[in-house]
Amino acid sequence: MDKNLLKPILALVGIIVVSVALVRGCSGSETLSEYAERTGQDTKAVLPTVEPVSDAVSSADTQADSAAVNDRAQATKAAEATETAKSAEATEASKITEATIAAKATAEAEASVAAEANAAAEASAAAKASVASAQATAGAGMNTVEVKADVTGTRIYAADDKDFYIEEISQDLLNSMKGRSYAADIDESIVNATMLRHVVIKYVDFNGKTQTGELVCNEKIAVDMLEIFEELYKAGYRLEKVKLIDEYNADDDASMEDNNTSCFNYRVVDGTDKLSYHAYGLAIDVNPFYNPYVIYHTDKEDYICPTQSAPYAYRDKEFAYKIDENDLAYKLFKAHGFIWGGDWNSCKDYQHFEKRVK
Repeated sequence: MDKNLLKPILALVGIIVVSVALVRGCSGSETLSEYAERTGQDTKAVLPTVEPVSDAVSSADTQADSAAVNDRAQATKAAEATETAKSAEATEASKITEATIAAKATAEAEASVAAEANAAAEASAAAKASVASAQATAGAGMNTVEVKADVTGTRIYAADDKDFYIEEISQDLLNSMKGRSYAADIDESIVNATMLRHVVIKYVDFNGKTQTGELVCNEKIAVDMLEIFEELYKAGYRLEKVKLIDEYNADDDASMEDNNTSCFNYRVVDGTDKLSYHAYGLAIDVNPFYNPYVIYHTDKEDYICPTQSAPYAYRDKEFAYKIDENDLAYKLFKAHGFIWGGDWNSCKDYQHFEKRVK
């Protein structure tokens, strides 16, 4: 039974018992006050004492509530401890994951650096091999070129001046050559961009000022070009212009008329359908306006190219920039195994030097 209902029931029972007793013990309709007066008792004493149960019940309720609170507190602490443990486990797992990711990233970075270092070493070795091959092709009497690679490992410098260097044909350079010196109908089984090299030099122009020049040539003569033009520069040899022929839209006549020194140009020999050595990047024309291409005739007018160079076609005269056996360019190119067009019989190409290599 509910303890809260027990209290009023017991009180009611006590009252009923007292009332019955009073009725039996008193005559007539004697009231409780009269009975008390007659017997000399206090009214409160007449009533039976009913032991209160509220304190005991309240104490029991309090203990039960306290126990429930303690149980809930312990459950809460247990839950908090469980959550703390889970959080600690998650933190530790996160640290392990982060450490694993960091270790993996470090390993990948180290592998990438190693791959780049290997690529640079291979490129440098290839550059050195290219120089060695070119030196062997040139034969005896060549000066030794000191090989130095830049950060990409693809550039080769002259021994005494880093403004003179050789590098592979970049994609940007090739794009500017396509449809010009690198003709649309080029036979890439004969010559292609991988066989060519970009050579950067310094030279002294006709005003005595230092200029930067560019040549594209076959890799087999790239070292020759580097060495020869370095020696010409040191000696103060005058060259009017040294530009890629692509600046003249690969028009050989326009280049010669502008007295431009140039090398690679995929074209045929003038007046024939035979590929020129220029088409292989194995020939160069030096100061062409003052050293024209000439076919002498006895029965008709001589053929001179460029036509405006007629005053320089007859070599018995002395004039500036004339190439002959006493000229420094002649001596250097001959020392490197080149053939001079001025030595030919059927025609004379005084500007022209070519190297016949396999």
